[in-house]
Amino acid sequence: MDPQTALAPGPEDIDRGTLFITIHALLCGLSLVLLCLRLWARVTIRSLGWDDFFMTLTWAMYAGLAVIAGFMGSHGGTRHMFYLSPPEVVYAVKLNYIAQPLGFMAVGTGKIAVALLMLRVFVSNGASSCRKAFLCVLMALTAAISILTAVFVFTQCSTPSALWDPSVRARETVVCWDPSAESDMAIFHGAWNALADFALALMPAPIIWQLHLPLKKRLGLIVLMGCGVFSGVCAAVKTYQLSALTARSDLTWETYNLCLWVCAEIFLIILCGSIPTYKPLWERAFGGGGKKKKSAAVGYAVYDDAEGGSGSSSSRHGYIKTVSSSTSQEEGRSRNRLSHMCFHFSYTLDVVSR
Repeated sequence: MDPQTALAPGPEDIDRGTLFITIHALLCGLSLVLLCLRLWARVTIRSLGWDDFFMTLTWAMYAGLAVIAGFMGSHGGTRHMFYLSPPEVVYAVKLNYIAQPLGFMAVGTGKIAVALLMLRVFVSNGASSCRKAFLCVLMALTAAISILTAVFVFTQCSTPSALWDPSVRARETVVCWDPSAESDMAIFHGAWNALADFALALMPAPIIWQLHLPLKKRLGLIVLMGCGVFSGVCAAVKTYQLSALTARSDLTWETYNLCLWVCAEIFLIILCGSIPTYKPLWERAFGGGGKKKKSAAVGYAVYDDAEGGSGSSSSRHGYIKTVSSSTSQEEGRSRNRLSHMCFHFSYTLDVVSR
């Protein structure tokens, strides 16, 4: 339906552009601070990795999305199309479609960054090959689904400009798929990413629960490594909003909430994926280096690099030295593998930050 011939959607022309721009600018600015703290922490211990690269790539696309949101909010992209002139409709809808692939890709690369972070933890702690394989498959599928969804945005019409220009769409040679096709593809993308969020958040919980730590500390570690649940909830709500993509007659108005949920989801991905890497900055700000720590694993004590001791084996976390244990020798041998795993996961933050 042509927006210029449609009935008036309401008694007044409501422009939500100021709030739209403010939310995007605020969350993008905060996410930049979070990213800089993450990179600072990694540079401090000289341990930049692929997860940092993908998180930086996520923020770069997020920044591009925020810039486009600024143009959308200031050029009628959050108003009813009925009140826009034909050139304004073409420009606003064009910006909307350009923003969509950036949102799909930013969500996908953010999930890959979190999965790579988790993979570093599992590799450092000798986790089972099944968990590593699961993460690799999850990353591959996330990348494939994100790329296909982003490409689909501009291939649903034989001429991409037909998506935002009614004069091009009116040509007999132009063929476009039904709008529900894009909506279904986007919903599948959103559902997959919500599932990935919950999987990444819950995967460390069974291992952390086996630690020889007080209940409060175990719960704290589970919450820390599982805060991705919040981005999963956000992804689920966003997926529900994706049906708005079929509202071609008033796209600028109907996709307002969807754009805000995408913005919030990407912010939560950067936040939840970066918090576990801040351990070096915490230690720099509040101290804690050079102190002897005892691990939860029976038969081990940990010394920071500043102390060390003769005959101890070095690791990236400090020095590990065998101490006496009240358990029998046979029981110690049978629990050796579990003890090592418990030791490493009791210092999850140290592993993740490196």
